[in-house]
Amino acid sequence: MPQTPVTVFETIADLPDDAPVIVILKAGSQGFGERARALDTKTAGALSRACAAPGFSGKSGECLDIVAPHGLASRRVIVLGLGDPIALTPLSAARAGADLAAFLEKKGESAAVIAFDTVGSAAVPEEELAGRLALGIRLKRYRFDLRNTRPGAASEAGWVIGFVGLPKTARGAELARINAIAGGIEDAHRRRPRRGSPRSRRNSGRSPLRAPAAPTAHWPAAASRDRGFRHIRSGGDSVAYSSSRGESTYGIDPEIPSETDGTQLDT
Repeated sequence: MPQTPVTVFETIADLPDDAPVIVILKAGSQGFGERARALDTKTAGALSRACAAPGFSGKSGECLDIVAPHGLASRRVIVLGLGDPIALTPLSAARAGADLAAFLEKKGESAAVIAFDTVGSAAVPEEELAGRLALGIRLKRYRFDLRNTRPGAASEAGWVIGFVGLPKTARGAELARINAIAGGIEDAHRRRPRRGSPRSRRNSGRSPLRAPAAPTAHWPAAASRDRGFRHIRSGGDSVAYSSSRGESTYGIDPEIPSETDGTQLDT
Protein backbone atom coordinates (compact mmCIF):
# COMPACT_ATOMS: atom_id res chain seq x y z
CA MET A 1 0.00 0.00 0.00
CA PRO A 2 1.15 3.58 -0.60
CA GLN A 3 2.72 5.32 2.34
CA THR A 4 2.16 9.08 2.30
CA PRO A 5 2.87 11.30 5.33
CA VAL A 6 -0.37 13.00 6.31
CA THR A 7 -0.41 16.80 6.03
CA VAL A 8 -3.01 18.44 8.24
CA PHE A 9 -3.97 22.07 7.63
CA GLU A 10 -5.39 24.06 10.54
CA THR A 11 -6.81 27.55 10.75
CA ILE A 12 -5.67 29.47 13.84
CA ALA A 13 -7.15 32.69 15.17
CA ASP A 14 -3.93 34.20 16.57
CA LEU A 15 -0.26 33.53 16.12
CA PRO A 16 0.91 31.26 19.00
CA ASP A 17 3.78 32.63 21.05
CA ASP A 18 5.32 29.17 21.27
CA ALA A 19 5.12 28.27 17.57
CA PRO A 20 8.41 26.46 16.78
CA VAL A 21 8.46 27.59 13.16
CA ILE A 22 6.81 30.70 11.77
CA VAL A 23 6.53 31.45 8.06
CA ILE A 24 5.93 34.99 6.81
CA LEU A 25 5.29 36.05 3.22
CA LYS A 26 7.18 38.60 1.16
CA ALA A 27 6.19 39.51 -2.38
CA GLY A 28 9.32 40.70 -4.18
CA SER A 29 10.49 44.10 -3.03
CA GLN A 30 7.13 44.85 -1.41
CA GLY A 31 7.18 45.46 2.34
CA PHE A 32 5.83 43.19 5.05
CA GLY A 33 2.15 42.72 5.72
CA GLU A 34 0.45 43.45 9.03
CA ARG A 35 1.36 40.24 10.87
CA ALA A 36 4.90 40.16 9.55
CA ARG A 37 5.40 43.78 10.65
CA ALA A 38 4.22 42.89 14.14
CA LEU A 39 6.78 40.07 14.31
CA ASP A 40 9.47 42.39 12.97
CA THR A 41 8.69 44.84 15.77
CA LYS A 42 9.06 42.09 18.36
CA THR A 43 12.49 41.24 16.97
CA ALA A 44 13.58 44.91 16.97
CA GLY A 45 13.75 44.93 13.18
CA ALA A 46 15.83 41.75 12.80
CA LEU A 47 13.50 40.29 10.16
CA SER A 48 13.55 43.35 7.90
CA ARG A 49 17.32 43.66 8.26
CA ALA A 50 17.75 40.01 7.24
CA CYS A 51 15.54 40.57 4.19
CA ALA A 52 17.72 43.50 3.17
CA ALA A 53 20.69 41.16 2.65
CA PRO A 54 22.00 41.18 -0.94
CA GLY A 55 21.35 37.47 -1.41
CA PHE A 56 17.59 37.70 -0.82
CA SER A 57 15.23 39.22 -3.39
CA GLY A 58 11.85 37.79 -2.42
CA LYS A 59 11.50 35.93 -5.71
CA SER A 60 8.91 33.16 -5.92
CA GLY A 61 9.83 30.12 -3.81
CA GLU A 62 12.89 31.72 -2.21
CA CYS A 63 13.23 30.87 1.49
CA LEU A 64 15.20 32.96 3.97
CA ASP A 65 15.94 31.15 7.23
CA ILE A 66 16.28 33.33 10.35
CA VAL A 67 17.30 31.09 13.24
CA ALA A 68 16.29 31.87 16.84
CA PRO A 69 15.45 35.54 16.28
CA HIS A 70 15.74 37.75 19.35
CA GLY A 71 12.40 38.55 20.97
CA LEU A 72 10.59 35.40 19.79
CA ALA A 73 10.33 31.95 21.34
CA SER A 74 10.40 30.34 17.89
CA ARG A 75 13.51 28.45 16.86
CA ARG A 76 13.25 29.83 13.33
CA VAL A 77 11.33 32.28 11.17
CA ILE A 78 11.20 31.53 7.46
CA VAL A 79 10.54 34.32 4.97
CA LEU A 80 8.85 32.83 1.88
CA GLY A 81 9.20 34.85 -1.31
CA LEU A 82 6.20 35.09 -3.64
CA GLY A 83 7.80 37.15 -6.40
CA ASP A 84 6.40 40.24 -8.07
CA PRO A 85 2.75 40.62 -6.94
CA ILE A 86 1.59 41.56 -10.45
CA ALA A 87 3.18 38.41 -11.90
CA LEU A 88 1.75 36.14 -9.19
CA THR A 89 -0.31 33.25 -10.60
CA PRO A 90 -2.01 30.18 -9.06
CA LEU A 91 0.77 28.01 -10.50
CA SER A 92 3.58 30.15 -9.10
CA ALA A 93 1.84 30.18 -5.71
CA ALA A 94 1.61 26.37 -5.72
CA ARG A 95 5.28 26.12 -6.66
CA ALA A 96 6.19 28.49 -3.84
CA GLY A 97 4.28 26.23 -1.44
CA ALA A 98 6.20 23.22 -2.78
CA ASP A 99 9.51 25.07 -2.33
CA LEU A 100 8.54 25.84 1.25
CA ALA A 101 7.74 22.16 1.87
CA ALA A 102 11.11 21.15 0.44
CA PHE A 103 12.85 23.67 2.69
CA LEU A 104 11.02 22.40 5.78
CA GLU A 105 11.94 18.82 4.85
CA LYS A 106 15.59 19.80 4.47
CA LYS A 107 15.56 21.37 7.95
CA GLY A 108 13.79 18.37 9.47
CA GLU A 109 10.72 20.37 10.54
CA SER A 110 7.27 18.78 10.68
CA ALA A 111 5.15 21.68 11.94
CA ALA A 112 4.90 25.34 11.00
CA VAL A 113 2.53 28.28 11.28
CA ILE A 114 2.08 30.51 8.24
CA ALA A 115 1.30 34.15 9.08
CA PHE A 116 -0.89 34.92 6.09
CA ASP A 117 -0.95 38.57 5.06
CA THR A 118 -2.72 40.30 2.22
CA VAL A 119 -0.43 40.83 -0.78
CA GLY A 120 -1.09 44.26 -2.27
CA SER A 121 -1.72 44.46 -6.04
CA ALA A 122 -1.68 40.65 -6.30
CA ALA A 123 -3.20 39.18 -9.44
CA VAL A 124 -4.53 36.21 -7.40
CA PRO A 125 -7.38 36.49 -4.87
CA GLU A 126 -6.47 35.97 -1.21
CA GLU A 127 -8.41 32.74 -0.80
CA GLU A 128 -6.88 31.21 -3.93
CA LEU A 129 -3.37 32.26 -2.89
CA ALA A 130 -3.81 30.50 0.46
CA GLY A 131 -5.29 27.42 -1.20
CA ARG A 132 -2.52 27.16 -3.79
CA LEU A 133 0.17 27.44 -1.14
CA ALA A 134 -1.51 24.56 0.70
CA LEU A 135 -1.80 22.54 -2.52
CA GLY A 136 1.92 22.91 -3.25
CA ILE A 137 2.83 21.86 0.29
CA ARG A 138 0.65 18.75 0.19
CA LEU A 139 1.70 17.59 -3.27
CA LYS A 140 5.37 18.06 -2.43
CA ARG A 141 4.87 15.77 0.56
CA TYR A 142 3.25 13.03 -1.54
CA ARG A 143 5.07 9.69 -1.51
CA PHE A 144 4.48 6.46 -3.40
CA ASP A 145 6.01 3.38 -1.82
CA LEU A 146 5.37 0.00 -3.39
CA ARG A 147 4.67 -2.29 -0.42
CA ASN A 148 6.25 0.32 1.89
CA THR A 149 9.78 -0.79 0.98
CA ARG A 150 11.40 2.66 1.09
CA PRO A 151 13.73 2.90 4.11
CA GLY A 152 12.16 4.99 6.84
CA ALA A 153 8.76 5.21 5.15
CA ALA A 154 6.80 3.84 8.09
CA SER A 155 8.39 6.21 10.59
CA GLU A 156 8.10 9.39 8.52
CA ALA A 157 6.09 11.90 10.52
CA GLY A 158 2.97 13.64 9.34
CA TRP A 159 2.88 17.41 9.14
CA VAL A 160 0.73 20.03 10.82
CA ILE A 161 0.60 23.36 8.99
CA GLY A 162 -1.33 26.18 10.63
CA PHE A 163 -2.65 29.26 8.86
CA VAL A 164 -3.18 32.50 10.74
CA GLY A 165 -5.14 35.31 9.12
CA LEU A 166 -6.89 33.38 6.36
CA PRO A 167 -9.84 35.20 4.78
CA LYS A 168 -13.18 33.74 5.85
CA THR A 169 -13.82 32.34 2.37
CA ALA A 170 -10.65 30.24 2.59
CA ARG A 171 -11.04 28.85 6.09
CA GLY A 172 -13.34 25.98 5.21
CA ALA A 173 -14.47 25.57 1.64
CA GLU A 174 -11.21 26.54 -0.07
CA LEU A 175 -8.99 24.23 1.99
CA ALA A 176 -11.53 21.42 1.56
CA ARG A 177 -11.50 21.99 -2.21
CA ILE A 178 -7.70 21.96 -2.33
CA ASN A 179 -7.55 18.75 -0.28
CA ALA A 180 -10.01 17.15 -2.71
CA ILE A 181 -7.91 18.21 -5.72
CA ALA A 182 -4.71 16.93 -4.12
CA GLY A 183 -6.39 13.67 -3.17
CA GLY A 184 -7.51 13.13 -6.77
CA ILE A 185 -4.01 13.80 -8.12
CA GLU A 186 -2.43 11.42 -5.60
CA ASP A 187 -4.99 8.71 -6.35
CA ALA A 188 -4.38 9.01 -10.10
CA HIS A 189 -0.64 8.70 -9.52
CA ARG A 190 -1.09 5.59 -7.41
CA ARG A 191 -3.18 3.93 -10.13
CA ARG A 192 -0.63 4.61 -12.87
CA PRO A 193 1.23 1.43 -13.88
CA ARG A 194 4.72 1.38 -12.42
CA ARG A 195 7.68 0.34 -14.55
CA GLY A 196 8.18 -3.40 -14.27
CA SER A 197 4.76 -4.00 -12.68
CA PRO A 198 2.40 -6.66 -14.12
CA ARG A 199 0.16 -3.96 -15.61
CA SER A 200 3.15 -2.31 -17.24
CA ARG A 201 4.34 -5.62 -18.72
CA ARG A 202 0.86 -6.38 -20.08
CA ASN A 203 0.94 -3.11 -22.03
CA SER A 204 4.26 -3.90 -23.72
CA GLY A 205 4.23 -4.81 -27.42
CA ARG A 206 0.87 -3.21 -28.11
CA SER A 207 -0.04 -0.70 -30.79
CA PRO A 208 2.72 1.79 -31.54
CA LEU A 209 0.13 4.51 -31.09
CA ARG A 210 0.16 3.63 -27.37
CA ALA A 211 3.94 3.49 -27.25
CA PRO A 212 5.29 6.29 -29.47
CA ALA A 213 8.89 5.19 -28.90
CA ALA A 214 8.34 1.91 -30.80
CA PRO A 215 9.35 1.88 -34.49
CA THR A 216 6.67 1.28 -37.14
CA ALA A 217 6.73 0.90 -40.88
CA HIS A 218 5.58 4.48 -41.45
CA TRP A 219 8.67 5.82 -39.71
CA PRO A 220 11.58 6.90 -41.91
CA ALA A 221 14.48 4.46 -41.69
CA ALA A 222 16.78 7.18 -40.37
CA ALA A 223 14.42 7.85 -37.48
CA SER A 224 14.42 4.16 -36.57
CA ARG A 225 18.20 4.05 -36.61
CA ASP A 226 18.35 7.17 -34.42
CA ARG A 227 16.35 5.28 -31.81
CA GLY A 228 18.74 2.34 -31.79
CA PHE A 229 16.57 -0.06 -33.85
CA ARG A 230 17.73 -2.06 -36.86
CA HIS A 231 15.24 -3.29 -39.47
CA ILE A 232 15.16 -7.06 -39.99
CA ARG A 233 12.18 -7.81 -42.21
CA SER A 234 8.72 -6.53 -43.10
CA GLY A 235 5.70 -7.71 -44.99
CA GLY A 236 1.99 -8.13 -44.70
CA ASP A 237 0.73 -6.22 -41.71
CA SER A 238 3.82 -6.30 -39.51
CA VAL A 239 7.42 -5.19 -39.39
CA ALA A 240 10.27 -6.64 -37.30
CA TYR A 241 13.16 -4.79 -35.70
CA SER A 242 16.05 -5.80 -33.52
CA SER A 243 17.74 -3.81 -30.80
CA SER A 244 20.00 -4.42 -27.83
CA ARG A 245 16.94 -5.81 -26.03
CA GLY A 246 16.19 -8.44 -28.65
CA GLU A 247 13.79 -8.76 -31.55
CA SER A 248 10.34 -7.13 -31.60
CA THR A 249 7.48 -7.24 -34.08
CA TYR A 250 5.00 -4.38 -34.44
CA GLY A 251 1.75 -4.14 -36.32
CA ILE A 252 1.30 -1.54 -39.06
CA ASP A 253 -1.67 0.76 -38.74
CA PRO A 254 -3.43 0.63 -42.16
CA GLU A 255 -4.82 4.11 -41.61
CA ILE A 256 -1.31 5.63 -41.56
CA PRO A 257 0.37 5.83 -45.00
CA SER A 258 3.66 3.97 -45.03
CA GLU A 259 6.69 5.49 -46.75
CA THR A 260 7.60 2.01 -47.98
CA ASP A 261 4.10 0.55 -48.39
CA GLY A 262 4.90 -1.89 -45.59
CA THR A 263 7.11 -4.09 -47.73
CA GLN A 264 10.69 -2.89 -47.39
CA LEU A 265 12.59 -0.47 -45.22
CA ASP A 266 16.12 0.60 -46.01
CA THR A 267 18.70 -0.08 -43.33
